Amino acid sequence: ALEDMIVLFAPNPRYQTGMTSSIQEGIRKAQGKGYMICLSDMVLITADEYALLKNSFEKQLYIDDKCICLPVYKDVKGNPVIFSSWYKPAILKHEAKEGCKEIVNSNKKNNFLVAMSTPHILKDIDYPEDYEVLKNE
Repeated sequence: ALEDMIVLFAPNPRYQTGMTSSIQEGIRKAQGKGYMICLSDMVLITADEYALLKNSFEKQLYIDDKCICLPVYKDVKGNPVIFSSWYKPAILKHEAKEGCKEIVNSNKKNNFLVAMSTPHILKDIDYPEDYEVLKNE
């Protein structure tokens, strides 16, 4: 599926240490003005929803070069989160094992919320039962 696309792979030899190490491997190799942290188990998010987040981030970046873009559905924050590249050093030094929530929470004045029209940004598949629930919705 990725054959005709420009894709940079960032294998994580430390994957057993938690999700943050995978984020760090990607960030280490990434370039650009921001980093969208996408979770592979959030299968309901559509291309249009990703585009809305990307476009919202790009607009906000002109206003706040330290912005962190967070999708929200009915006042509940979800994923994916987009960090301005200003946070690259902080992400690379981050020690929590399961993501960058601490960076988001310690930079609330730079949080930019994007209202989403579906709960897709809140639903993931962790267990076979989760798949069955989503399949029957």
